[in-house]
Amino acid sequence: MFYYSLTDKKTLSKSPIHWDETEYDIDAKTIYSAISPGTEMAAYLEHEPLRPSQLYPRVIGYCNLAKDSISGDFILTFQSHRSHFRCSHDDVLLRSKNLTEEQQKHATTTYLYHLGHDALTKARAHKKDGNSIAIIGCGTLGLGCALVAKAMGFTPTIFTNQTGTPSIEQINFVSKSNIEKNEDQYDWVINTSNQWHDHHLSMQLANRFAPIVMIGFPGRGQDTPDFNPLASQYIYDKQLALLSCGDIPLEQIKNNIKWIWDRLSDGTIDGDILISEIFPSSNLDDAYQELENRKPNTFTYLLDWTQDD
Repeated sequence: MFYYSLTDKKTLSKSPIHWDETEYDIDAKTIYSAISPGTEMAAYLEHEPLRPSQLYPRVIGYCNLAKDSISGDFILTFQSHRSHFRCSHDDVLLRSKNLTEEQQKHATTTYLYHLGHDALTKARAHKKDGNSIAIIGCGTLGLGCALVAKAMGFTPTIFTNQTGTPSIEQINFVSKSNIEKNEDQYDWVINTSNQWHDHHLSMQLANRFAPIVMIGFPGRGQDTPDFNPLASQYIYDKQLALLSCGDIPLEQIKNNIKWIWDRLSDGTIDGDILISEIFPSSNLDDAYQELENRKPNTFTYLLDWTQDD
């Protein structure tokens, strides 16, 4: 039994799990865990932590599908990349008696869609009459957000410099350089990028009173920008709102996860799109190295913990 932690830049530590004496409701064995590329690669590349804390060591991962050893149920939790764990019933985000192999893989990724769901919810709360949606970035969270928006009945537009983007009905893909026809056109803007120039792009795309919801972290790992990120021509003249997302009550997360799972189950969201490859759990370092190489149209990787039995 073991878990992964990041001990320093590009160094993973495989550490044994030691149970403490605390009483838990559930003993579980991991089936799949999913890599959250933005969060995990930022740690791997030694970017500053999101909040004040020590940089290393750091336990990594938070998308875990396991089997409850007593009930036999499949359970989704925020557990890290680890072979076994103990947790409370309150920690379970989703529970199911029977899942096909395909459903197990899809269930593991549900939280990656949740962040887009929360961003869209925050945007709607700020500007209820929103209809046109711009999403900046076509990584895992950007595409996941677009798939959720599509499931809600919208036709979102993803702004990206990637070539060979996937062809998905009801999702538009536009080059970031194509700003002239798109400036001031969008009721809601979702920014999944850390790049300052993408923050600038989000303010250009937004129309008057629009919310800009930040799934990414503008400026993280970046040099000082060459423009004013709070320029009056955007914040004052357009009355734009910069909103954060992701940190919401656990019960609301569970409700979002259930909504997403229902759409994955009935095919409204194609769960295969975000899963680019599956690695044995012992090959997490290889998965990170491939993600660092930024191969086009690579989204998330799953770790299969059953291959190491």
